Parts: sequence; structure tokens; C-alpha cells
Amino acid sequence: MVQAAIPYRGGELEGCREGEVWTVRLGELEESSTYLDFALAQLLDDETPRVHHLAARLIEALLPIEAQQLQHQAEPARS
Repeated sequence: MVQAAIPYRGGELEGCREGEVWTVRLGELEESSTYLDFALAQLLDDETPRVHHLAARLIEALLPIEAQQLQHQAEPARS
């Protein structure tokens, strides 16, 4: 699972990907989908280009975390 958050309207918009499923949270609200943009549109009740911009920001925040996890998994086990 990879998880990150970005600032959104005085709070945090959280996104996580586990396998092929995206889950987004804003406060107590939560939506999941295999498509990040769809989950965000459902969560925010919004289908404007702003949703795509937020999805891009979440992915941008997740990339370094995912890369770090992959690097850690690739390191040889130490005895």
C-alpha cells in the first residue's frame, strides 16, 4: 500500500493505492475505485477538470514514496 496526502481547503485530501484500488479520504468521507479520478469525482461530487488536477497532485505526492518502497524491497536482506 502506498499512501500520501495533499492540502485541500484547510484539511488534507488523502489518497492511497493498494494493488489496483485507489481510496481517497477527506475527513470522514471515503470513496474507492480502480480509477483515482473517478474516486475523487465521487468523493468531491465534482466532475470538473479540477478533479484531474487533484489526481495529478496526489500521484505526484505518491511517486517518491512508492519509489522508496520499491528500493527498500529490492535491497538484499541483511543477516
